[in-house]
Amino acid sequence: MKASPKALAPFGSLFSTGTIRAGKDSSVDALTISHKPKYIVVRSSYMQMVKTMAKVLIVYHTLSGNTEKMAQAFAEGAKSIQGTEVLIKKAFDATLEDLLECDAVAVGSADYFSYIAGALKDFFDRTYYPSQGKVAGKPYAAFATGGRGGETALAVLDRLCTSFKFKKAAEGVAAVRSPSTEVLANCRDAGKKLASAAAT
Repeated sequence: MKASPKALAPFGSLFSTGTIRAGKDSSVDALTISHKPKYIVVRSSYMQMVKTMAKVLIVYHTLSGNTEKMAQAFAEGAKSIQGTEVLIKKAFDATLEDLLECDAVAVGSADYFSYIAGALKDFFDRTYYPSQGKVAGKPYAAFATGGRGGETALAVLDRLCTSFKFKKAAEGVAAVRSPSTEVLANCRDAGKKLASAAAT
């Protein structure tokens, strides 16, 4: 398929003619320059250069569903920032690759005996040593629930994230049992801040 001069114009003096060839990923095309071979990833629907999307990872553990509600609110807030991709995973399903590939991470847990859920601690344990030197400065935010409030679990999460050398992008959000409308609004706001930090 021939690329018209008008379609190629935004790329300036790099080339005068070119061809467009479908890439392996059907959502994008590879633009092949006839005279100076280069590959420029573009949106197939708009045929313009695509800015790399910021990716936010949300890892949590829930039994009652309360922490999950907060995780979903975080995701809603992050998605409201244009160009943000959100990946939500329960702690046992989250992997080292998920952590390394994201631009920012949110972690959430209920308070269990003044600590976090074992499932989320397992995620931290599995990823700590393999990620050292690869995640320093990564933006993070935390959220927690508890029968008397999630502040204690929140403090634990902050300590663990500090050990990973993550950078706090938003204040943690805590809820007493089921999160209220106000708490969920705070989660959305924190999700926005996290996504904004991921994009910078």
